[in-house]
Amino acid sequence: MIQLQPLKMIAALSLSLLISACQTSGKTNEDEQALLNGKLQIARNSLDQGRPAEALGELRQLIREYPQNPTVQTLMGFTQLALGNKGKALGFLRKAFQLSPTVANGLNLSAAYIENRQYKRAIRLLGKLAKQAPKYEYPERIYHNLGYVSEKMKDTRKSLVFYKKALEENPTFYPAKLQLAKAYQKLGRKNLALQAYREAMDYCHVCYEPVESLARGYIQNGQLRHARDLLLRYGKIRGVAKTDMNKARKLLRMVSAMKQKASRTARR
Repeated sequence: MIQLQPLKMIAALSLSLLISACQTSGKTNEDEQALLNGKLQIARNSLDQGRPAEALGELRQLIREYPQNPTVQTLMGFTQLALGNKGKALGFLRKAFQLSPTVANGLNLSAAYIENRQYKRAIRLLGKLAKQAPKYEYPERIYHNLGYVSEKMKDTRKSLVFYKKALEENPTFYPAKLQLAKAYQKLGRKNLALQAYREAMDYCHVCYEPVESLARGYIQNGQLRHARDLLLRYGKIRGVAKTDMNKARKLLRMVSAMKQKASRTARR
């Protein structure tokens, strides 16, 4: 079994995908199963590399050949989410849950409900999943999605409770730490927000969002040197996506220009 991490395409939501013979219909032989898993992994890799159209091409045939396979349905659902087809994604992820009502598949369906603004359905489903959290390998993902749907329903204070619960289960769970920082920011709890952004950076070194938020916080505080040093350090990290690196460099140029302007003003 290979437990894959949540897809990067929807950072605010927690998704889960298991590629394994355990999720097939049981009607495939070993050679066919190996071939199927290989094709699923190719589609998954295409998604992770930001090429959902390629994944779609691979999965269309698999959907026709294996309509009762929950993993195929799940991966097609993820692909439709990446393509922005939220309604279609919901259909595939709902079928995956019907075929295999696991916590992981329920978690994916809850994410699709949230993306389609069906918040009450998401809460009902997540409430049922929360009862199984003690036996689930990644309970933090359930509480994280409960926090996110609470935030979507404009109940930021309630979202804090769930994000903190998620972090009690796994203190290094980056999505919950990032959303916790955003929630603090919405509530005007500036220092707590900045601290949470710093911690989020520790849990995902290549992620740009907490770096940008922290840098902008420094800028608002007039701490231009801190912002500049932060962005310079980020620019030296290996594995950062090219688009994120370009954003960081753009912000760094802005900070450097502001710093030079402040220096000229001070000399005058």
